[in-house]
Order: sequence, then C-alpha cells, then structure tokens
Amino acid sequence: MGFLSSLLEILGFGIGIPLGLLVGFYYFIYSKPNEVKEPVIKTLHELDKSALQDLLPDIPLWVKNPNYHRVDWMNRFISDLWPYLDKEITGMIRSTAEPIFSEYIGKFQIKEIEFERLSIGTIPPVLNGLKVYETNEKELIMEPSIKWAGNPNIVVVVNICSLPIRVQLEDLQIFLAPRITLTPLVPAFPCFANIVVSLMEKPHVDFGMSILGGDLLSIPVLYHFVQGTIKKEVADLYLWPQTLEIPILDASTVAVKKPVGILHVNVVQAVKLIKKDILGSSDPYVKLSLTGDKLPAKKTSIKKKNLNPEWNEKFKLIVKDPNSQFLQLQVFDWDKVGGHDRIGMQLVPLKMLTPFDMKEFKLDLLSDRNDTCCFQSKNQRGQLVVELKFVPFKEEMGRFSGPLDIMEPKENETTNEIGIKEVSLSLDDGSTLGGAGLLSVIIQGAENVEGRYHNNPYALIIFGGETKKTKMIRKTRDPRWDEEFQFMLEEPPLHEIIHIQVISKRTGFGFRFKESLGYVEFTLADVVHNGRINQKYHLIDSKNGVIHMGFLGTVLGVLGFGIGSLIGLVVGFFLFIYSEPKKVKDPVIRPLHELEKSNLEDILNEIPLWIKCPDYDRVDWLNKFLLDMWPYLDKSICSTIRSMAQPIFAEYIGKYHIETIEFDELSLGTLPPIIYGLKVCETNEKELVMEPAFRWAGNPNIVLVVKLLSLRVKIQLVDLQVFAAPRITLKPLVPTFPCFANIVVSLLEKPHVDFGMNILGGDIMSIPGLYPFIQDTIKRQVANLYLWPQTLDISILDASTAAIKKPVGILQVKVIRALKLLRMDFLGTSDPYVKLSLTEDRLPAKKTTIKMKSLNPEWNEKFKLIVKDPYTQGLELQVYDWDKVGRHDRLGMQLIPLQVLTPGETKEFVLDLVKNTNLNDPQNKKRRGQLVVELTYVPLKSDSLTSNGPDGGYGRTESGISKSSDSGETLDEAGLLSVMVVGAEEVEGEHHNNPYALLCFKGEEKKTKVIKKSRNPSWNEDFQFMLDEPPVNEKIHIEVLSRSRALSFRRKESLGYVEINLSDVVHNGRINQKYHLIDSKNGKLHVELSWTKA
Repeated sequence: MGFLSSLLEILGFGIGIPLGLLVGFYYFIYSKPNEVKEPVIKTLHELDKSALQDLLPDIPLWVKNPNYHRVDWMNRFISDLWPYLDKEITGMIRSTAEPIFSEYIGKFQIKEIEFERLSIGTIPPVLNGLKVYETNEKELIMEPSIKWAGNPNIVVVVNICSLPIRVQLEDLQIFLAPRITLTPLVPAFPCFANIVVSLMEKPHVDFGMSILGGDLLSIPVLYHFVQGTIKKEVADLYLWPQTLEIPILDASTVAVKKPVGILHVNVVQAVKLIKKDILGSSDPYVKLSLTGDKLPAKKTSIKKKNLNPEWNEKFKLIVKDPNSQFLQLQVFDWDKVGGHDRIGMQLVPLKMLTPFDMKEFKLDLLSDRNDTCCFQSKNQRGQLVVELKFVPFKEEMGRFSGPLDIMEPKENETTNEIGIKEVSLSLDDGSTLGGAGLLSVIIQGAENVEGRYHNNPYALIIFGGETKKTKMIRKTRDPRWDEEFQFMLEEPPLHEIIHIQVISKRTGFGFRFKESLGYVEFTLADVVHNGRINQKYHLIDSKNGVIHMGFLGTVLGVLGFGIGSLIGLVVGFFLFIYSEPKKVKDPVIRPLHELEKSNLEDILNEIPLWIKCPDYDRVDWLNKFLLDMWPYLDKSICSTIRSMAQPIFAEYIGKYHIETIEFDELSLGTLPPIIYGLKVCETNEKELVMEPAFRWAGNPNIVLVVKLLSLRVKIQLVDLQVFAAPRITLKPLVPTFPCFANIVVSLLEKPHVDFGMNILGGDIMSIPGLYPFIQDTIKRQVANLYLWPQTLDISILDASTAAIKKPVGILQVKVIRALKLLRMDFLGTSDPYVKLSLTEDRLPAKKTTIKMKSLNPEWNEKFKLIVKDPYTQGLELQVYDWDKVGRHDRLGMQLIPLQVLTPGETKEFVLDLVKNTNLNDPQNKKRRGQLVVELTYVPLKSDSLTSNGPDGGYGRTESGISKSSDSGETLDEAGLLSVMVVGAEEVEGEHHNNPYALLCFKGEEKKTKVIKKSRNPSWNEDFQFMLDEPPVNEKIHIEVLSRSRALSFRRKESLGYVEINLSDVVHNGRINQKYHLIDSKNGKLHVELSWTKA
C-alpha cells in the first residue's frame, strides 16, 4: 500500500492531472446517459403542497401578479422583429467582445480569438408579463419577465500555439427580468432618445459548450465554475447601477435646451444715428433679444430728439447655446402714431465672448441682417456701443448653480473682420457675482384640482416681485403644462419663499371670472443645497389637489352672400347660442334585463374590444405609457400639423378677401387618447401591422386667426371627440434600432369626429344646418388625406443606410490581357491569374484561368457581377502568380470606381498595376505591368411590376453606346432573378431537426445556413441568379434538408421540397408567398421571388 500510495501521489501531482481530465472528458461527455423514465401524470387535486409549489414558476406572471400585464401581441411583434434584432444585437456583441478578446491575446500562448459564426438563433425570447413603473422624471420604465430557450449559432475560434480550437455555444437558456428605461422623453418621433437596459438581479444562464464534438460543461465542477464566471461578468457589465445604453435619437438636437449661462448687456450709447423725424431728429430706443429664444425682447428707455443718445442701462439674458446663439440689437425710432421705424440693427455672435471678460463692442448699424454693403459706405446708419459679458453656470448639480468665480481679465483691444471693435475691460463696479445664478422652475402639471363653477386651470408663480403664469388648459381636473420659468438672482435664495397658485378662469361671460383651486408656498433652501428638486406638493385650500414641479381641416370661405346673409348669421348666432337652454332631465336608470334589444345594442359600443373580440388584446400598460409620453407626442404631432396645414392655408390666402391664416395657439391638450384594444395583423412583408381602437375626448387648445378685410377673427376648436381605428404599419424592418425605418398611418374607414367651434365666445356649431355640413366637410378632408390607400408617413430612420442594399445593376467584365508582368518564378517567368470582386460585397471573388509561364497572358474571359451601389462601389482587380506550394504571390492590383462608367456604354481600361491602394507608398512607383479590361454597367429597371421595361430604357439612346458588345448578347432580355428564402414552418425530421434550404436552378446550387434544433427556421437569405433572358419556362427547385451534427449513418434527411414555375414571377415582377412542401405533413416554405430586367 505504501508503494501504491506513493505512486498515486506522483500521478496526482504529475501525469495524473492531465490524464484524469482527458479520461473525465470522454467519460462524462461520450458516456451513454441513463434511460429517462416516463413522467407520472396526476390531476391537480392529487398533488401535494410541494408539487403544487413546483408548478408555480410555470404560471404566467400576469395571472398570479396583478402588477404585471399580459403582452401576447408584443410576443408576436418580437417574433417578426427577431431576424432584425438578431443582426443588431450580434453587432453589439461583436463590438463589446473585441476589447475583451484583445486582453487575452498574447497570454497563455493565445495568438488570436475571433467569432467564426455569430447568430442568436431563430427562436425569440418570450415575455411572460410586463410591469410598468411611474416616476417624476422624463422617462418610461418597464420590467419585462423574459424566458429564452434559444438556439444560438455562436462559434469562437481560439488560436493556441497555431492550433485553431473551435468553441461552440449551444442549448442556451436565460431567465431574467431586466429594467428597460426609455429616456429622455423628447418631442420628436419615436419620442425617446435612448434605450437604457440594466439588471436588478443576476440572471439565470444555462448553456452547453462543445469542444471537439463533446459538451465540455458535463465535466463536474467546471459547470459551476463557468456559471459563476458568466454571472460575475454579466453583473460587472449590466447589473445596476451599470447600464447598457442604446442611442436612438440625438437628444441634444431634439430636446429643449437648458440654460448654460447669463449674458450681461450694458447698452452704453449710440452715435450719429440717422434722422427719421420731419424736424431732422429721432426718438431712439434699443430692443435686445437672443436668436433661437422665444422670450419677448427687452427694451431700453426712449431718448427724445437725440441722434447721440446715452443710456448706460443694464440687462441680463439667459443663454442656452453660446456656440450658435447671437445677440440681436435693434435701434428703433419711436413714433406716437403708426409703427416704429427701425434705424438699424446688428448681430453679435456669443462665441466671440470669453467667459467672465467684459468686452466693449462698437457696432456699425445695418438695415437688416442680409445687408452685405461695406461698413464705410455712404449709407451709414450710425453706431451703437455696448458692453457684453458671458457668465457660464457651474456644471455640478449638487449645489447651487451659480456662475463660476470671476477671473480678472486684462485690457486688450482688437478689431475683427466685420467692423466690430472689442475692448476687454475689468469690472469697474467692484461687485462680485460669485453667488449669482439662475433659479429654474418647471411647472409640470397638477392632479385632482376642481373648481366649484368652472375647470380651466393655469398656474401663477410669484417670486421676488415678479409674476409669471402658464397657459390655460380648458375643462380638465388634471392639467399638464410642462412650462419652464427662469429667475436670475444676484445671490442664492436661501431664505426666499416662492408662491405658486392654481387658478381657474372662465372662458365665457360671467360674474365669477376667476376662482382659486389651491396654492403652495415653500422656502428655496433645499433647492440651493441640493441643486435640484422634482416633487409633487399637496395644494393648500384644495381637497385632493396636487401640483408637480421641478426646480432647476379646411377654412370655410364666406359665410353668406350679401347683407341679408350677414344679418341672418348675427340673429341666428345670438338666437341659438345665447338663448336660455332647456332644463336637462335626469336619466332613467334600469337594470339590464329590463332594457330592450335596441338599448342593449347601444351599450355594446361601451364594452372594450378586448372583451367582445378575441382578435384584440388588452393594453392597459400602453395607456400608462401614452399618458407619460403625451406632452412629447403633443409637440411632435403639432409640428406635423403645422407643416401640413401651411400649404392648405396658402390656397385660401387671396380668396374671399382673406389676407392671412395662421395658428395663434396649437396644442392637443393634456388628455391623451385611450386605447380600448389592439389587433396585430400578420403579413408576409417586412413590416409590423397593428390596428388600435382608440377614443379621444380631448381638451385641445387650437386657435386659428383669420385676417379678413383687415379684421382679425379668432376661431377656437373646443370639446373635441374622435373615435377611430387606424392601421399603423412599422416598415421596412431593418437591422438597426428601433428596427423599423418608418411609421405609416392610414384609416380603413372614416372616423367619427365631433367638436365645437367658438367665435366671439359662442359655439357656432349650434347653428342648425352648419353642424352636419362641417362634419361632412371634415370627414371628407380627412378621407382625402389619410383614408386608405392615402397614408401619413413619419420617418424614423434612413432606410437607405439601415436596410440591406438591393441589387441595382449588373457589371459585365471582360478580362482581355496583361502586359509586362513581374517575374516571380526562379526561371524568370510567372503563372498569372486574375481575381475580380466588388468592394462592400461579401460574395467570394471570381477568378480567371491560370496562364502558365507567361508575362503577357491573354484571357478574353467574361464575368458578371451584381452591383448594389454604383456611386460607392468599385471593381477590385488583383493579379496573382500561382504557386503549387505555399501562398500565391500578388503581382499587382488596381481599383476602378463604378461611378466613372456611363450606363450601357462599354469602356476599355488599360490599368497600371500597383502594390496597394496607398498612394503615398513608394513601392507603388515600381512598374508591375498593365492589365487591360472592358467594363459595361447595365442598370436594372426600377419598374419591376412587369417583364416589359419602360419605353425609354435607362434614359439613353443606342447612339450613346460608345462601343458595341461583340458577344452578340441582347441586354434587353437579360435580368436578375432574386430569391429570398425567408423561412419555413412546421418542418419536422424523423431523426434530427437542423434545417437548411437548398436551391437548384439551371445547374447552380446555393444553400442557406443551418438552423439548429428548430421546426420553424428563419433564414432571411437572398440569392441572385444572372440570366440572359427571362425565365418564362423555367422552374426553380427548393428543398429543405436537415443535417445531423454528430457522426451517424443518417447524415442528411429531406424535410420536403417545392418546385416553383417562374413564369408568374416574370409577368408580375415579384411574388411573396408561402408554399406547402411536398413530402411534408404540414410544412410550409416562405419564399420571395423577384425578376428585374436589365
């Protein structure tokens, strides 16, 4: 035993460790598993308590947890989006993994680590429920519960000691509940700028790892070690507070810009102003404003009868972007009667200012900003002298946002190119602005504010003697303002109190014009110390009121023809609008069983669609999202309405004595539409289609001003109600977040629209006959704009850059000969051949034949290449010397950009070969010989609906061809057959299920990738066949096969096939269809075929 124990010790510390690993590897991986017994099936009442508890995880969260919502329709969306999400997510995995791989290169004899295959498979994750959170910030938060049993195809090749080792990930299972935040919310579609993902707890991850055909994780201890390592790495990357941020929009361009500093302006004096009055004098004053700012301009006092006025008046302006904003100074001559005459103006770019430096500017006044005349011209309008200083705010938000400490500037005088003198001065008043700053107050909204007589609330802010107020929201108890106000202060408001009151104002005539709905007062010490507070405050003198604050169609023509019509309208207006209404009787309430059939049918409309129609899903959580996103959707939709209404308004200007039509106020209000159900439609196209049924009883604030015969008439839209079921299509689907390029909205039937229209305080829609006329007019106009097939397109992404480019033409290449090639062999000769490929194309390069022992070879060989972008792609030609042993030597290369070719013309190129594309490489000066080629670019016809092309071809005549092709081919009949194999359904093999598709056409064979362990594979792979004539009488054979991963006798197995006659494709241009597979029980194959003529 002593000898045996000593031997075991030696083996344990020496040979035994690698031997044990090797034996264990084959034992645990290749050993036969025990037979699996059939499960015992029992009814629920026969199970004990522990067995029932084991079943609980399989019950969906939306059943056992009321905070979670059912999202079956979203699972359908994810299933359709998955091929595009796959490409986007794998791209992110590559970019994340590359720096991690680079850390290990050079260690442990590792020379290279790279992905050989990277796909997260065809099986999407399943959402078992969705939880929605509400916060006070400008964000939307949701926590989906995700279970994913995927079939990824991830193969990593590790090159150790020049030996490539393939590591394959398989049988992936992930259970997690990530927190997904859409932030910040912005007023531009899709109304959020970033998607932020984080994990609140470590996820459950289970997978296998194959090396040399066996599962490495079957080795004991190694499984737990890898599991722990994976969880630790994931936790380090994404466990809260770590996040994964996916940018969607540039928030800096779409979000409202925040103040970044204060501009101090001292208007000193004006010199030699022009005379505007009859008596040879002027009454000047100055208006100051910043470009890109909607705040009213500030004004100096008026200096009567003075051409050289002195003001020395100081102002403060809030700066939001010092790099792009300008200070606009306008000098006016005041007149008692009529408009004031502008003497001159000037712009000062803020980027010319150095922070904290006081600079003096002597500005030569111009007639307008487009005045390009010389400053020393005869039309001098005088000069304006101002002093400017820009004081930026502190970046840190933890304390009071005051400006930084003042630096002592030095005196310096310069003159810039536009005739403005700048003099740097030190502050002469000795005051320190180190404690000055900006107090920002954002009134976001209020809740449950209710008046006794009317409910049209607005907020009034009183602070430091200043009074500011929000806009008024009509007929609502939960107004949403989202308005920001700034107060510039010389010192922190530590002991100051701000008073905010919510008031309701009557819109018509009455004795109780205003009514208080509650108020709140509080000191600002916490704001100064914390930098920012975002909170809801209970209103004093209000029952349940809460205020939320943060610190830091067709216009009608003439309404009558003559005096009689005008009198009739005035009489009718006061008769029908201001007449005493009749008393409204209380409704009679009855139980359901006492109602008649007609009354029951009327009640059906009030029942949500998700109850009475199984095709519709319940989307309560989406209504919560709409409520939070509505202020941003409001701004984005109103911007769209303005742009669409302007050309309609322009048609009526000049008619019926109408001078102008414009929006005085435009807002959709604070009440969002309510979605009563959502229907998801499935199509064969690359799109997602949904039909929400919504009702909107809104409180919009839309005021239209029509200037008629110099009289301004205000028309206000009130009490809007819209019932509609639009079709919303997200298309095309692209492999870039958010995975769709456009939102297309259309109406399948005319919507129900009801509203009032106020003129001079009365509802004009009460006039008999006018209401149905305007109703029909509105429905007709909406139908003309959006009733299918008319659509409203909202662009989200540039589909041309996000989507995969389609073929647009064929490049015909004839490799003629090469001259004076380099000698690469020992015997003073070479064995040349040419490789041809297009840049930005992943297809394998084409090759000529090898010409043995020749320095001046002749080929005269023809090739055809598919072009996807003739403006950016180039033809890459590489000449190689063939060697029987070792790598082939490159003799030279050359690149021809396709944009130098004229469509339809054959051009001959004599190319000087170079070593590489670097023009500065001295080795490119060495003579490497020449290559002679002929190129012809034949574009495909854009109209692919029929096989007959346009009469004019590609916008050219036959005389435009500089050289006819000697091949005798007729390009008018040539074209491109594109076959997109989208996927298959219900394909099942007898022995294994790893399907791929094999295409056979005219002797060519092409195949898709293999999808592991799937009955519903999704390939989305495109194949092209270049043909000399339309395939009218041809058939294409597509077979779905399954290939075994392990060694076995049944290596391949047919899962079904289909033969498609291509005559329909030629005549129709495109077919997108699902075909039943022959020799398959229920299998279907989804194929998209298109024929495009050259």
